[in-house]
Amino acid sequence: MHALSARAVTGDAGAMVELFLACPCNPDGSRGAEAIYWLQEAAIRNYPEAQFLMGVLHEHGDGLVQSNGLAAQWYAKAAGQGHAEAQYNLGYFYETGKGIGQNYGHAAYWYALSAGQGFAHAQNNLGVLYSSGKGVEQDQAKAAELYRKADAGSRLQGLWSGWDGPQANDKLSPRHKSAVS
Repeated sequence: MHALSARAVTGDAGAMVELFLACPCNPDGSRGAEAIYWLQEAAIRNYPEAQFLMGVLHEHGDGLVQSNGLAAQWYAKAAGQGHAEAQYNLGYFYETGKGIGQNYGHAAYWYALSAGQGFAHAQNNLGVLYSSGKGVEQDQAKAAELYRKADAGSRLQGLWSGWDGPQANDKLSPRHKSAVS
């Protein structure tokens, strides 16, 4: 961990995120001040993974104030840099109006970017929008295609341990569950 700390001190944002993930949690399960410090340092250096994780922490109130508005802002920063899971989360926020004004067109836009990177959750939710015609022109064939991709992708990526159907919006990938547990 000493080598990791040395890299972080020199400004290596990737090392800062690794330190965040390596820092032990508080007894209540929340992230400690040192972990949050390293994550914030990486996020202000425009490191997309750190910005995404800042969104996750604000969304869940883990070590930071719970704020869907701040979560949306951090997701937007990471999404704008091509972070697939942040694009998905931002799409979900737009779809549901969570922390941001509801806008199905914006939801479809962000889901499409994430889905284009093979993110199964986004493929599924974009399929829901095509099926219902919310934010996009209704197209059942396109919806079915997206559902098939999501199903195949979720099995290949191991994303769904017990798929709840097309509205299973609020699941994190296993890789990011550790950030909020």
